[in-house]
Amino acid sequence: MFSKYTFIIFASVLFSAIVCFAGTQSQPSTKAGNTAQTQTGPAASDKEISVEDDEKKLSFECKGKNVNVGGDDNTITLTGKCASIVVDGDNNKITVDSVESITVTGDENKITWSGPKPRITDQGDDNVIKEKK
Repeated sequence: MFSKYTFIIFASVLFSAIVCFAGTQSQPSTKAGNTAQTQTGPAASDKEISVEDDEKKLSFECKGKNVNVGGDDNTITLTGKCASIVVDGDNNKITVDSVESITVTGDENKITWSGPKPRITDQGDDNVIKEKK
């Protein structure tokens, strides 16, 4: 049979393995052909929301923050008032309640806003930037 020490070592190794694997989570794939996931969460910092992912469906509360979108093929909903939106990515669909300025250098983005008309700088191709009706 097993000695008392062998049992203690086995139990310690088993416990360590359980603790190690308990903290890991599998992430759903968002590659082409799969449904994009919806994420709602805090911004990267107190002053900025940054989206670098591709093919995501995301929602954020702006609370006066700047928003930077470098990813592609995202659907993003921004509630509240944003200070600015800068879009370097392509083929994003962005809806915002209110924003002071929108700058787009990416292509084929669709951005709609509510409220007062923001300052708009569009240096990309085939972007649609308009007031939400």
